[in-house]
Amino acid sequence: MSEELLEKITVAVKEANEAEKNVATARDELVSRSKAVGLLLLEAKKLHPTKKQFEPFLNRVNGLKVSRAYDLMNTL
Repeated sequence: MSEELLEKITVAVKEANEAEKNVATARDELVSRSKAVGLLLLEAKKLHPTKKQFEPFLNRVNGLKVSRAYDLMNTL
C-alpha cells in the first residue's frame, strides 16, 4: 500500500513541477509580448503626440483599451 502511495505522490509531484514550468514559460512569454506591444505603442505615440490624436488611434486597435495601452507603455 505504501509503495502505491509513494508512486502516486511521485507522479503528482512530477505533474505539479511540469505545470509550474509551463506557468513560468507562459509568464516569460507574456512579459516579452507585452514589451513588444509597449514599444509599438510608444512609436505610435510619437506619430500621435497629443491625447486628442492618440486615443482615437488606439480605439481602432481591436482588443486594446486605452488604459491598458498606457499601462503597457509605462512598464518599459
